[in-house]
Amino acid sequence: MAKIDVIVPACGMESYIASFLNTMASQLFSDFHLYFIVSEKNPNSDVSTIVLPDVLKGRTTFLYYPNEYEGPGLLRDFFINNGQILKSEYCIFFDVDDNPKDNILLELYEKAKYSSADITSCGYTRISKATGTVAAVEMIHNPAMIDVNTSSFDPRIAYINGSVWNKLIRSECIKDANFRKREIEDLMFQLEMLPRIRRYAFVNSPLYDYYIQDMTRVSVSQRIDFFKCIEPFIALSKKYGEDPDYRPYIPIFQLVAFIRIGIGKTIYCSSLAPKETKHIVKSAKKFFDSYLPGWRKNKLIGLSSVRKGGITALMIWICRTCYKINLFAFIVSLYNKWSQKSGKIIRW
Repeated sequence: MAKIDVIVPACGMESYIASFLNTMASQLFSDFHLYFIVSEKNPNSDVSTIVLPDVLKGRTTFLYYPNEYEGPGLLRDFFINNGQILKSEYCIFFDVDDNPKDNILLELYEKAKYSSADITSCGYTRISKATGTVAAVEMIHNPAMIDVNTSSFDPRIAYINGSVWNKLIRSECIKDANFRKREIEDLMFQLEMLPRIRRYAFVNSPLYDYYIQDMTRVSVSQRIDFFKCIEPFIALSKKYGEDPDYRPYIPIFQLVAFIRIGIGKTIYCSSLAPKETKHIVKSAKKFFDSYLPGWRKNKLIGLSSVRKGGITALMIWICRTCYKINLFAFIVSLYNKWSQKSGKIIRW
């Protein structure tokens, strides 16, 4: 049994597999099994002619997805739901058109074992697919570890990026968590695992090249319609409110929702439609009051969180204060004007 399962959705992107195989063949850590999920129905997805590098023979499997391509989330679920997920101690979900560095598995695995972490995350580089220009290097200023303690949550748990391709996950923590066909599925998947996570660890080096279509430095999830992003949070809020295993983690869930919806998504969508800023902010506040009513008094969104959360926590507290006194739409409008004039973006 391999120590790490590497799951790579490739339906409709089978042309990238040969290049990705070469990338994985150069990994400094060799005790992994590589799973490609490919299309069963697409006539252009024949992988029978692909030549495996010698070092990957016997530890590369092609799983055939029986339906039409429905997004990477359902392809990953296909792996999870077919009894594959507990074959190895850890798993990681890569994207076939990205570039994991040759030391990513080694660094993440060694950190996970040393720290006994359930999720071990590394930094990454955003690169323009068209020009090869580096847009940003992110997630490289984290603490060595963050423990998940329900009696005193660390707000920095909510600051971790929502993607899965830079995270080594202890397989047994996944249990009944799924990506499903929903918006921002990577983040929702991790929120479903949260009650089983006891420790996060970090490798503060950019070990993964994530390719973007342009240089706007925003992720695909930020481009999704504002109201479509609210829907999965609403659905999951019911689970957090009703399930006794999830209920103690409501403060973290509220903080994540406030950052992703109340700040990040609100700012980005209003920058695309400035005239809709007041409506978007009003809708976000209505969502919080209706489904996350504790947001107003949540200490993780308060000034007391600054001791651990630093400047990020201070900015989040300021944003909540502006929401409370109905000033946030004005602040967003000022930010958008500054961003347009300076060409700079503050990422959330």
